[in-house]
Amino acid sequence: GEVDTIQELGNSYSYGIAVDTSGYIYYTLNDSLFKVHSSAPGTVLASNSFPSTYTDFYNRIYSDGSALYLFGIRDNYWAGMVSVSPTDLSLNWGDYPQMPEAHLVDMLDRDGSIYAIWAPFEVNSGSYFRTNRVDKLTGTELWYSTVSMGQAHQGALSMDMNSNGDLYLTGYQGQASNFVPANWAVAKISGATGELIFHERITLDSTQEDDLSWGKGACVIGDQPFFVGEMQTSNGSLSNTGPQSTPYLVKVDPMNGAVERMSAFGGAYRFPSR
Repeated sequence: GEVDTIQELGNSYSYGIAVDTSGYIYYTLNDSLFKVHSSAPGTVLASNSFPSTYTDFYNRIYSDGSALYLFGIRDNYWAGMVSVSPTDLSLNWGDYPQMPEAHLVDMLDRDGSIYAIWAPFEVNSGSYFRTNRVDKLTGTELWYSTVSMGQAHQGALSMDMNSNGDLYLTGYQGQASNFVPANWAVAKISGATGELIFHERITLDSTQEDDLSWGKGACVIGDQPFFVGEMQTSNGSLSNTGPQSTPYLVKVDPMNGAVERMSAFGGAYRFPSR
């Protein structure tokens, strides 16, 4: 746990970092990417900047061993991504989704594609978090999905994939006037087309006030979808003690989303836990 090296990077923003199996470190400063080696992190081996057409700065890097994938924001409004060669940091391709998003929420690397959840930059009526699939080799967007998890406002926060290539997402159904957690929701969408297969609300019972609940994690084990999240278990004043929530583990039917198991763990605390 002791600090071995501290390297000043300059008067810029650094958001993304990735390390490969050979000990090379890749990091971003604004719209530029740098490559160093862990044995001499002060020596820049390669660097490159990319057209502002794609993004102004990058806040996440992912390496699959063959290419680097950078995710960022353009004009503080449009999210985008580029694919870069890890050898000389040359650009393979770059693109950005044709709608406003603020940042990458979650991503998966499966079947030669990047699956990503993007959070919207602006919040207004009918807005959705967006999920898309991009071909890793060409950068072609194969589909995008803004399917609702039951209401006009929704936010997907985590996803995982089954052996058929379908995606399970969890997050929340938003309130009517703004993007804040309201009800815990799960959804299943086709990995081939992005079409909605089902969406379900996770609730304790039909009379429970689950106004401040959300799903935080999705995991598929043996093609069985499991989710973890926070469930509101008591009401309260936001200016006083506040609503109380309890963490839950939930298993749903993979075909229709019906809840098969719901188990609380841990204690109750003020929502949200963050």
